[in-house]
Amino acid sequence: MIKEASQKLLEQGYAIIPLLQNQKLNLDTEILTKDYSLDDFDRLTKKFNKPHTNLGINVAKSLNGLIDIDLDSVESIKLAPKFF
Repeated sequence: MIKEASQKLLEQGYAIIPLLQNQKLNLDTEILTKDYSLDDFDRLTKKFNKPHTNLGINVAKSLNGLIDIDLDSVESIKLAPKFF
């Protein structure tokens, strides 16, 4: 299922990132510079002996330098209008 979603995103021009299961983590040192393919899910699973069954998108590479910012606390949400 992750590979099918990844394929659709690749076709739409997004830069995908294979991530560890239930995390926003990829143990690959090239995470921000590499152009990942569907084969990388299997390669990274073998390399780190952990399943890469989550999917991320490198927004900066996909959308001309735009970034994604998570606001995970009440305080950050309140301060966001002052910074963005």
